[in-house]
Amino acid sequence: AGNKVMCFTAREWGMKDATREDLLKVSIDAAVNTIYDKLIVKQPSKNNYGFGFDKGVLSLIRSKNFTTKTQKGRVLLSFFDAIGYKPVNVVFADNRMDNVQEVVEAMNIRGIPVKGLWYKFSGYIEKPVLLDMDVTVLDRYFGLQWWNIEFNINKIVEILFHHFNKVSHENMGDLESLIN
Repeated sequence: AGNKVMCFTAREWGMKDATREDLLKVSIDAAVNTIYDKLIVKQPSKNNYGFGFDKGVLSLIRSKNFTTKTQKGRVLLSFFDAIGYKPVNVVFADNRMDNVQEVVEAMNIRGIPVKGLWYKFSGYIEKPVLLDMDVTVLDRYFGLQWWNIEFNINKIVEILFHHFNKVSHENMGDLESLIN
């Protein structure tokens, strides 16, 4: 639908190829319709993260002995400044509430309309276990390979913007408002 997209990960810049491969495994090609089409690297300074951007994925670059939180809002604004880009709207999703809040605050300071989505998932649980009955139900309704989900990033962005235009929230959206 013409919306520009990118992925932003807290993974280190040195993992950029593995990150891209992981995204491609779930049918997310961040290089398609991305906001910037060149490689750019900004080294970290004393108390600020640097970043690397390549093929639609923005990654953090930490300095040696850097221990502060990820500063995703600050890094995102620094990236936008570096490429001379001011988005019309931002939809930011993250599994950490503090990252969502920081990005929302940063966009608000710049006057950029933003919707923040905080999601939780079992990625940090060693081995999530489904009951046999749950697996049987999922297999029956979604097929034997239900875990192999393909994403159409343009469709996701289109649906998000459509729902955000219908749902009124101050600064934060939530997943429940998208499925109701």
